[in-house]
Amino acid sequence: MKKILIAGANGFVGRHLKDALSGLDGYDVHPVVRSNGKNDLLDAYSLESLNDVDTAYYLVHGLKSDDRDFEYDEAKAALNFANWMKKSGCKKIIYLGALGPEHQVSPHLRSRHLVGEILSLSGIPCLEFRASIVIGAGSTSFEMIKALSERLPFFPEFKKLDQLCQPIALVDLMAYLRAGLDWNSDSSQVVEIGGLDRITYGGLIALYLNLTMKQKKSMKIPPVDDRIFRKLLQVMIPEMADVGQKLFDSLVHETVVNQRVAGKLFENINPIGVRESMMSAIESSTTHYRPLWDKEIQILRQLKLLTKFDVIG
Repeated sequence: MKKILIAGANGFVGRHLKDALSGLDGYDVHPVVRSNGKNDLLDAYSLESLNDVDTAYYLVHGLKSDDRDFEYDEAKAALNFANWMKKSGCKKIIYLGALGPEHQVSPHLRSRHLVGEILSLSGIPCLEFRASIVIGAGSTSFEMIKALSERLPFFPEFKKLDQLCQPIALVDLMAYLRAGLDWNSDSSQVVEIGGLDRITYGGLIALYLNLTMKQKKSMKIPPVDDRIFRKLLQVMIPEMADVGQKLFDSLVHETVVNQRVAGKLFENINPIGVRESMMSAIESSTTHYRPLWDKEIQILRQLKLLTKFDVIG
């Protein structure tokens, strides 16, 4: 039996990957989560002793919400994990990183790339999948799209939402991560993955509204100070405000596939389009987000945002 370790098995992707791999013949899936002071990647002494790990998935992200420390913590966790896997005899690491340029990037994307570099320098071959947002019921990206679409009484026309991305369906992401088990190389490799379509973030909200048959007037939102926008996120999506702020900072660059490696390495995977992936997520989703009511609208007025909006019929 080959031992598969999944670090971050309690996260959205980790939970789905654990389920996807659990039925594979010849593999023993070993989920790793923090509990009772054990397996804290920020504390190398807490990591349990393991032997004969064949493949390790690294799906850890956002260990702390403190903006001042998260880049340092991400790098430290990756370094501790790499040393842990070397001691465990690990043969390869599969890491889920983020699409985006290498230079002049946000702290969020810079951290994602740095983690990949740390893992690739460990001496263990690392397959780094770089993906944009994941469309699936329960994913942070989909839930943010759903929450904004359901809660806002209008369709937001906001400059940063014009940035292109290339979403990947959860089912396709699982296919790539599963196929990584058959990847063999003496050196590390970066593979960009995505769905069939490129679309703007605003386009994703419009697509959700179209598929759920909701009609809303467009409203132009002027550029606002980031501090005001953070307060706005706390009003609109308080459950995801911390993550939303980090993702907002990343809207300065495109997150699209610019290489063709995935199609050559994994030719049996044929990613679906964004409309199909969004429809599947909507049909499987069980969350509910109530619209913004008078109390929240009053907060927006106090922030002096609504007075600047230009409503389009």
